[in-house]
Amino acid sequence: MKNARSQKSKPGMKSKAAKLVKKVAKLVKKVTSKAKSKPVVKVAKPLPVRVAKPLRAAKPAKFVKPAKEVKPAKEVAKSKGNSEAAKKALQNPTELFLTKWKPKAETFEAGVDRFLSELGLSEKERFLAAPAVIEKLQLYFRKEPLGQAIEEQLSERFSKDRVHKLATIFSMKPKTALRLNFLKADLKAFPQTQIAEDLKIKKTGLSPWGFEMGKPEEGKAHPILDRGLFEFQDEASQIFSLFSNTRPGHRVLDLCANHGVNALAIATMMRNKGSVFIYEADGKRLKIFRDRAAKAGIDNYRIVTDSQIGEVKSLDVVVVEAPSSHLGELASRPELKLKFQKEELTRLHKLQAALLREGARKLKLSGHLIYSTTSLNKSENEAQVENFLRTSHNSYRLVPALSYLREFIVPYVSNFFGFQWDEKVLQSFGEFDPYFVLSPDVHNCQGMFIAILQRTRIST
Repeated sequence: MKNARSQKSKPGMKSKAAKLVKKVAKLVKKVTSKAKSKPVVKVAKPLPVRVAKPLRAAKPAKFVKPAKEVKPAKEVAKSKGNSEAAKKALQNPTELFLTKWKPKAETFEAGVDRFLSELGLSEKERFLAAPAVIEKLQLYFRKEPLGQAIEEQLSERFSKDRVHKLATIFSMKPKTALRLNFLKADLKAFPQTQIAEDLKIKKTGLSPWGFEMGKPEEGKAHPILDRGLFEFQDEASQIFSLFSNTRPGHRVLDLCANHGVNALAIATMMRNKGSVFIYEADGKRLKIFRDRAAKAGIDNYRIVTDSQIGEVKSLDVVVVEAPSSHLGELASRPELKLKFQKEELTRLHKLQAALLREGARKLKLSGHLIYSTTSLNKSENEAQVENFLRTSHNSYRLVPALSYLREFIVPYVSNFFGFQWDEKVLQSFGEFDPYFVLSPDVHNCQGMFIAILQRTRIST
């Protein structure tokens, strides 16, 4: 029945089926024709060949400054205020410096350095600023009176009128003296050189090696210093070195070398033959000595320490420029007017006596000790020598300075350097004979006392 009913379909259904079949056939034919016209698989075009460019060096990375720390407005204002205050203090340092300097506890140079440090200056800035500050302070100190304590010390040797004359000289800036190194320069030809003309250098009359520089500020920065042609050294100090009367082959001790200026002069006199022993209790002062000696062409020296000084003995010459009140240097060190204390003399007297004893016992028989200070009183000079001779058991004698000068020094400077003092100058050297005293009002140099002692026997 089912099959019979299925076989009997409606008349419209047959025609619809036929139409559907035709539509499908037409669609298939259309798709097939498109497939024939275009290939199904496309062939890829060849890629273009690119030639590699040569490699370039990478550019260095740009330095990027770190971002500045932003300071609070109050801190910036304070910094600017300090800078302005420091600038003002450097322009007129005297008043502020006097409130801060401790002359009883520190040197003038140390006080200046501390003063600049407290202004906030770096080490380099202090180094650059110090000369100008010292110049301004010394200008002020030169105008100050000597004071009663200093006048009393000078009155031990000089009359009241001469003390007043000295006070006037001490109020003026001294000349800048230098010692020409005759191992490297011709003493007679040097004044005619271009360097001498540029720096206004001219010969002086006191020392055979002495010259005066008219332009010291330029001279102290001049490249000629690296050639070791000269050393800045006051003429009085040059005469002290000359009094050592050292010769090539001698054995010499500088017992208070300080910065070594006398040692260099003495080694030059020895022409690098012999031995110069150099001792300084404060070793820092000899920090640049080796460099200065190398520039000067000097190599016959040996710096000795505390542990080595005992080994140095049997010497031809010992020089002792002892620590002192330095009252003969008031023109170049006017700050001593404030620093000098009479009470300090007791300590200095003990030190000077000890140096005399130590230096004398290192001499060989007939050897000479040259004792000196840059003070002009008698307690640091004649009194020290006389006290030493009283306790030396006749092992030493005082050599009269003027006869020593005429017998040894005058022929030496005449024969080797063609230099002569006139009779008037020689007589001035003997004003305090048997001692030798250079006075600023007579010799136009710093004040200096010199005594010559000779060993006459070896005590057992």
